[in-house]
Amino acid sequence: MPPASAAGRAFVVRALILALMLGLLATEWSLRSYTSYGASVEHKADSDLGWRLQTADLVYGESGIALRINSHGFRDQEWLPPGSGEGDVFRIAVLGDSVTFGAGVKESDRWTDLLEGAISAEAGQRDVVVMNFGLPGYTLEQMAQCYEHVVRPYKPGLVLLALNDISARQASVLEPEHGSTLAQAVRETAVYDFWQRSISAEVHATGRRYSSRERAEHRRLKAIWEEPFAPAHELMWRRFIRRTAELADAVRSDGSQLVLIPLPAFVHCRQPEGPRLAARLADWEPIHELPRIDSFSGVLKVMSPLLKHVEELGLDSDLIWSNGAGLEGLLDPHWADQSLFFLHDRRHLTPTGHALVAEEIQAGLRQLGFIGA
Repeated sequence: MPPASAAGRAFVVRALILALMLGLLATEWSLRSYTSYGASVEHKADSDLGWRLQTADLVYGESGIALRINSHGFRDQEWLPPGSGEGDVFRIAVLGDSVTFGAGVKESDRWTDLLEGAISAEAGQRDVVVMNFGLPGYTLEQMAQCYEHVVRPYKPGLVLLALNDISARQASVLEPEHGSTLAQAVRETAVYDFWQRSISAEVHATGRRYSSRERAEHRRLKAIWEEPFAPAHELMWRRFIRRTAELADAVRSDGSQLVLIPLPAFVHCRQPEGPRLAARLADWEPIHELPRIDSFSGVLKVMSPLLKHVEELGLDSDLIWSNGAGLEGLLDPHWADQSLFFLHDRRHLTPTGHALVAEEIQAGLRQLGFIGA
């Protein structure tokens, strides 16, 4: 029989382990019950599109915004099956990336939802459905594949292709996380989510070790944003022109029309005379005749006075509109609230930015004769 002291130590160890497990379970329950941790949006591999999102009634994106993901893997309501309400429903399918997805804004604040409401108000008794097929990171190729495999059966009356200066890049492949069953189970807990999004993000983010592939991807994206039409990217744009023409032909053969929507970016506001996709589309055969709507002039009208104000204050706009540098507090809230781009995330539109883009696109569609009398 072991000495009493050894038995006592073993009892204490078991008690501590039990207390730790109960504590973790209580923490897990609390995080899931009262916070968004453990309900993060999840990706799933897709052989045709590269990836989609896991269906969920309520999950949270990186910015903490509540999301609903429909059965197709997109951030939108559940759509009626193809053919439902045929003749009574005017469907507009929107292909795009994170801006169209609505990164950082509520679903009802996205330009696609605002556009649906505005067109519906003009449509009388006819139902209007703007279907949002935008996902963060999607490239032109993925958008085209999305039309072929998901959108086409719905026979939309109009297809909007929302693009930016990096949409022409090669699509990246979703790499599943490896590890044991236990490791995968741990990654799905709210405690792990809390660690990744709060503690680890604050302490270790700057020292994170990126893989060689991730570093190469970051360099590639940065180079395209800075000089999208440099000679090094010529082949990329040739593929873009060919793929866009193929998509337009497919949409046209289905009895619909493809409309190009080159979305504005913060870098364009900084350098209004610099290279922009919207300015190049008119020169590229055979897609130069495709209808397009450029909202840049409306965006620049709002952003120019704001950028001028920042310059007069002697501030660097690249620091004010940065990735969480904390310098946005130097800008007076009255001026900061006018920005169409998030101060902490200049690649994405604020609700105000989405509203302006929706107005510009609605006006453009009316001018092209696709909506209205």
